[in-house]
Amino acid sequence: MDRNGNGRWQLADVLVEELDYRNYQEQRRLTEWNGTAATDADQTTLKGTVSSGEVEGVLRAVFRPESQAAFSWKRTDALRDGTVQVFDYPVDPAHSAFQVRSTDGRQSTVAFQGQIFVESATRRVRRVTLVADGLPAGFHERSISITMDYDYVPIDGLRYLMPVSAELQLRKGQHEARVNMMAFTDYRRLND
Repeated sequence: MDRNGNGRWQLADVLVEELDYRNYQEQRRLTEWNGTAATDADQTTLKGTVSSGEVEGVLRAVFRPESQAAFSWKRTDALRDGTVQVFDYPVDPAHSAFQVRSTDGRQSTVAFQGQIFVESATRRVRRVTLVADGLPAGFHERSISITMDYDYVPIDGLRYLMPVSAELQLRKGQHEARVNMMAFTDYRRLND
């Protein structure tokens, strides 16, 4: 976090979670907090800036038919080792599924806009950005944005397009900025 907006970032916490995704549901279990094993804690007990729903929620928020996102081509660009087509999109508040929660516990569904980066060769999504529009009056937060990156990950000898990183950026009050950087690693298939 950067409490004064002067570029002096301080590490607040390092969390390690086990994320289980099955039947279109995400479940997280906090396993480590600042290098120490975490016991009897979950994300709902954490203070500070937290997020959830990255595995499927970001894509669903943009692409579900009810969102009525209007895609418009912006440019051709490079991403990692490939070429992507970049599209802009907005989602109005009446069709949004993007929920934000203020530090005082108030929750609101807000409009959002962003970009999707579609791999030219395969037509698969490699990056999605969401930027909250019109945060409610009285929220301590002034801006919220999420970037999700996807790449091919080996699981049981096959390669799957999966989330590999995410970044949540948040601005609060006059100057404070916070960034949550997430890395998704150690993928494995669990058999029931």
